[in-house]
Amino acid sequence: MPSRTVSSDAAIYLQSYTLDEEGFIELPLVGKIELKNMTVDEAKAVLQTELDKYVNQTTIIVKMSNFNLTILGEVTRPGMFKVYQSQINLFEAISLAGNMTNFAKRDAVKIIRQTDNGSEIVTVDMGSADILSSPYYYLKPNDIIYVEPLKIKQWGFTTFPYSTVFSVISLAFTAIMMYFSLKKSSGR
Repeated sequence: MPSRTVSSDAAIYLQSYTLDEEGFIELPLVGKIELKNMTVDEAKAVLQTELDKYVNQTTIIVKMSNFNLTILGEVTRPGMFKVYQSQINLFEAISLAGNMTNFAKRDAVKIIRQTDNGSEIVTVDMGSADILSSPYYYLKPNDIIYVEPLKIKQWGFTTFPYSTVFSVISLAFTAIMMYFSLKKSSGR
């Protein structure tokens, strides 16, 4: 890691070493080291072993400097978000997107995760305390979170012109009352 002081989370990204497309990192003096598909702890152990061959008494700090999350569905600001920390939980991720809307199905939030065997889709209940011990509480790079809409939204109640309907009913009621009022007053 360069010797400059890191002053923000984004600075870590700008002052760090990154993996290339094939999963290699290139360090001065040491050269290329493969870290593809390793956890942070595994990568730290490999880097420490390699660096110890060239420099005595080193300390390696390995952090995931950034990764992407995609949050879609019934959230205020859906989109792709860059996370500048090594770990983020589901609640923090939802807050990045401005929280769930009033029409979010909170008991059926889907997490789509890429695995070695393909895509895995898991449904979690955001209102359950069990989520805190779930293996899906902490998100992984490139996870996709999809917040389903409630059934009521599918019926169009969010865009139904209630004010227009009530205005027409009110106008019709007023016209009928005026008609009977005029009829009653002219019939005397």
